[in-house]
Amino acid sequence: MNAKLFLARLSGLSLLAGLLLAAGACGPISPAPGAPASARPAKANLPALASAAAHQPGRQLSLEDLYIRANPLPYLGLSGQTLHADLARSMDLGPRQRGVLVGDVVAGSPAERAGLRGSAQTTEVDGLPARIGGDVIVSIDDQPVQRLDDLLSYLVRPTQVGQTVALQVLRAGKTMTLEVTLGARPASP
Repeated sequence: MNAKLFLARLSGLSLLAGLLLAAGACGPISPAPGAPASARPAKANLPALASAAAHQPGRQLSLEDLYIRANPLPYLGLSGQTLHADLARSMDLGPRQRGVLVGDVVAGSPAERAGLRGSAQTTEVDGLPARIGGDVIVSIDDQPVQRLDDLLSYLVRPTQVGQTVALQVLRAGKTMTLEVTLGARPASP
């Protein structure tokens, strides 16, 4: 039996996760073009993965949990959604305004420490309840944010834990810039 597969199975991982580890399928996401090579580790840290599993007696960790522990991903600590035309109108913004409407901000998160505000009001949009009134993220480090995928892609690719990013947000119709020092994405509970 392959040593990596054996180690993974001993650590309480499922057979599938062991095969993925042995095959190197959980390698890190490559940095964006132009980003420093140090933006992501070159290879998953197998001993750290095994150690993380060994310290969780009675609990089977997911491959994602193990990978995140070995290779922390940048984290803002908020939930949000793409601002579409109907939501923009309900917030008295132009129908062409785009960005990410912040829904909730996690207590103690980098987003909370930076002063980001979640949506506190509820209205009806297209016959459905919708939360509005939170900050709208329109750019990160001068890169436009049109939809939630833009924000997530930027966080995963050229950023790293501990890096400070500039978020340009709309709040009550005014533009402001907030500096956020990214934390490490926590493993799922």
